[in-house]
Amino acid sequence: MLTLYRGCWPEFALGMSWTPDLAIARWFAHRFDIRGHVGCVYSLDVPRELVLGVFSTRAEHEVVVDAEALADYGLVPTLITDHALVSTER
Repeated sequence: MLTLYRGCWPEFALGMSWTPDLAIARWFAHRFDIRGHVGCVYSLDVPRELVLGVFSTRAEHEVVVDAEALADYGLVPTLITDHALVSTER
């Protein structure tokens, strides 16, 4: 299992792009914050067989997972922070 993080708006919590770096997830969570719509950070333990690719370009340390299979495995992202706890600095 890999512990990964995703920064996004809540309606996109089960996406394909994740990172092992919490600071990067925090940055992604809040890069497009607008009034009334604030991003969150989620964590998820992902089985290695769901990893489709790993990219370290642009310093993002992106791990692409099979998002459709997450539901098949019964995996649900856990909200680990809210907007009040997260710095937007990267």
